[in-house]
Amino acid sequence: MKFLAQPLFVDYPAAIMQVVRTILTFLKTETIWGSTEIQLYTLCLQVMKLTRDSSDQAMRPDIDECHNSADIINWGEMYSRLLGEHRIWDFRDLFVTAISSYGWQRTASLIFGPRRLCDIPEEINQDWRQSKNNESMILGLLDLFTTLVLQNRATEKSQITELLCIYSRSLAETVQTISLQHMKTRPFIQWILAKTLAGMSAVPQRSDGITLEDFPGLLLDLGDNGVHLPIFVPVRHLEKPAWDMLQSPANVAQIRSIEVAIQAAKDIGDYTLQSLGLKILALHSEVPGNVLDALASLHLNKLGDR
Repeated sequence: MKFLAQPLFVDYPAAIMQVVRTILTFLKTETIWGSTEIQLYTLCLQVMKLTRDSSDQAMRPDIDECHNSADIINWGEMYSRLLGEHRIWDFRDLFVTAISSYGWQRTASLIFGPRRLCDIPEEINQDWRQSKNNESMILGLLDLFTTLVLQNRATEKSQITELLCIYSRSLAETVQTISLQHMKTRPFIQWILAKTLAGMSAVPQRSDGITLEDFPGLLLDLGDNGVHLPIFVPVRHLEKPAWDMLQSPANVAQIRSIEVAIQAAKDIGDYTLQSLGLKILALHSEVPGNVLDALASLHLNKLGDR
């Protein structure tokens, strides 16, 4: 943390990767990981993913480094230990970050061995609910599944997304029976956003047949990992697509659900979740100007960035 707080310098990317390597070397010698070690590991994976996806060649870690970063953990033993100690939130952080870094196929293989991907959500749900079916466990699982729904935006993962939504719905219903107060928690609010987003239609084709490819310019690829606002860079300013070519349609009930979630996130002071809600609302608004203004204001005044 002290290093990251230092001013930027010429070899900053290389120095960051050296810190990551040092931390991973340290973690490799640790036989039992607590929450601190898991947080360090997930932070390292996030840094490696950011540098790997960077357009700056100098920032990118070696491909083998990214691949081998998974080898410092015995994933099967780690899963069994976390499960036995009922550490659902540590597992949530580890699993979500691993999916983001290594993908579904490799992460599932590392933890569960040979399995069909569509069996993984059910196995996780059964394992943890049998482990300790209390409030923290239910909320942790709900947070895990809804985070994966929001993170898992690739169309080829639609079957997994559908299964995650099914288990999330069951968990959310359980939350409501336990206490109405839990409906004001981040996992429940996130579920409102996840189920609404998953139920929305794709951007429709225009009746005149015009597509984004007809416009000279570039639609920036921000990846399929998470919810992103579209950014189109036109070659000529006057030749750019209208918003309706980027906007997914939503009905009144869906818009209302998103607005309820945004207000609930604001009420509990969760600005990151509020930002997510505003992004989703913008993506499904016919005229997103006011929503984008609110999003910019939130990032500037509360989150400290643009």
